[in-house]
Amino acid sequence: MSCSNPQSEVKDPGADIPERRTKPKNNQCIKCKTAAPVIQIRHALYCRECFVYATSGKFLKWFLSNFKPNDVHPVFYVAVSGGPSSRYLLQLLHTQMSPRKGKGSFIRPGSAEKLVVIYVDQSKVVPGAENLRNHIEDMVKDFPSVEIIEADVSESWKGSQASISAYLSGQPGQPPSATASEPTADLFDSTLSTSSQESHLALLTHHIILREARKHADSLLGKDSTAPLFLGTSATRVTIKLLSSMSRGRGWSVGSGEVQPESTQYGLNVYQPLLNTSSKEIAYYNRFAIPAHSQAVVNRSFTTFSPPKSSIDRLTEELVVSLERGFPSTVSTVARTGNKISFAGETKEGERLCTLCGWPARAKANEWKNGIAITKLAGEEDESNPLADMLCYGCYTNLTDSRARSHVNYALPGWTDEYAEKQKVTESEMRKEIEDCLIDDNDNDNE
Repeated sequence: MSCSNPQSEVKDPGADIPERRTKPKNNQCIKCKTAAPVIQIRHALYCRECFVYATSGKFLKWFLSNFKPNDVHPVFYVAVSGGPSSRYLLQLLHTQMSPRKGKGSFIRPGSAEKLVVIYVDQSKVVPGAENLRNHIEDMVKDFPSVEIIEADVSESWKGSQASISAYLSGQPGQPPSATASEPTADLFDSTLSTSSQESHLALLTHHIILREARKHADSLLGKDSTAPLFLGTSATRVTIKLLSSMSRGRGWSVGSGEVQPESTQYGLNVYQPLLNTSSKEIAYYNRFAIPAHSQAVVNRSFTTFSPPKSSIDRLTEELVVSLERGFPSTVSTVARTGNKISFAGETKEGERLCTLCGWPARAKANEWKNGIAITKLAGEEDESNPLADMLCYGCYTNLTDSRARSHVNYALPGWTDEYAEKQKVTESEMRKEIEDCLIDDNDNDNE
């Protein structure tokens, strides 16, 4: 797409440049060399059988590099939304949980004794969305041993009597006054932009998945035990997330695990095995290899049937998909680059975490925003706001993104208390950090 002056009579030399897309020279499958191809992935053509085999083999290669073939884990946790990516991940995990034939007459055992599916219902928050519990039960009814855990977005405030409620636009914090249902509606207020609502929903969903898996693992395996958790984030989705996160001001924490294939969160080993698989590959695999009665269901989102400029995520998706049409390696290149990004801040022991999202955050992000944006009227006194000081720039921007109110009051989820307590430095810890610079009273007496 080229920029030009509509009033100028000079023709833009780049306007007639066609889209660049390299077409394969032959019309045979790149694997078997005999069958007619049915799908093109980047610059290669595949027939139906070879495509299913190659896609399954890609996951198997990743799986064997992270899990020993003869080890049997007590449980696998997998986050399922009911969409194409999670359905694809369920199908591939099902093949690894079933006994497989090894060399000779040896039968390899299943990789896990039990599969726990975690589903977060978003129907109470997203207009027009449905509860997909019945569809997910149809997807896993043929699995050998499976358990479904259903949670709701409003459970972020469940059991929390000390949820933080504060005026973030320069006003001091106030005691919480919202009920369990009110904070959900307040956090997704219609005065907020669609981008902020999408960011809030993704944040709450991710934390609920982690907490449900952690709670189930504590009851099944014992407290503080480790267990694998699988997320079905595709290469296309992680590309959109990477670009949109930096657009929202989350570039500081982008390499801390959100777009990484492996990370540790809440004591769980979080794996994202689909970061090298595009949404196109996933869609065709589901069409070719999964029965019709258990196909994926695409639920409504905040931007369903909306124009590209309705939100940052929607606009980024339009950009990525359009680039992928003309340059088939766009998604894979950006996704692989995102996998290599590492956090360049402090060490893990001393890093500062945002009290809302839990990712690394730069200190005093609100002060930096106050220096580049108008957040209060002239003559207003600056008052201390400890909550705003503990938020990252992205979360602070989302919470203060209200078009109709000058002051925003939110009852934040209960885990903000836990993160806030971790950020507090006690008097003994502070003294230990600066003890080398202190002069002992005994030294003064000796002098």
